[in-house]
Amino acid sequence: MEPADLKNFPSEEDDRLHALLAGQMSPLPDAGFTRRVTQALPPRAISRVPPVGWALAGALAGLGLAWVKGATWTGLIAGTTELAQAGTALLALATNPWFVLALTTVGLSLLLTFVITRQFSARYR
Repeated sequence: MEPADLKNFPSEEDDRLHALLAGQMSPLPDAGFTRRVTQALPPRAISRVPPVGWALAGALAGLGLAWVKGATWTGLIAGTTELAQAGTALLALATNPWFVLALTTVGLSLLLTFVITRQFSARYR
């Protein structure tokens, strides 16, 4: 049960806690427990299919579903034309500097996330 005056914690205790946590702490002796637990864990599951394979499989599944639903080649060409028109409208937005800034921010965020995730996963393999 938390004390009722939890928010009124004395600041001198805060300072003491910060000093304790900021100092160098030696690892706790565990008589090899951490090593034994880590070695007992099952190996990481690694996908045998590369991400490009999953993307191709998804594209083929989408094409197959479209074919089953009755899509035709002429319908696909018409859809491509509509897509090109939509792309032209989107390119018109590229003249707006705020749109370009937002798009750049999203792109850099995704790139940074990819790099950090890749480094993290490589470190803990």
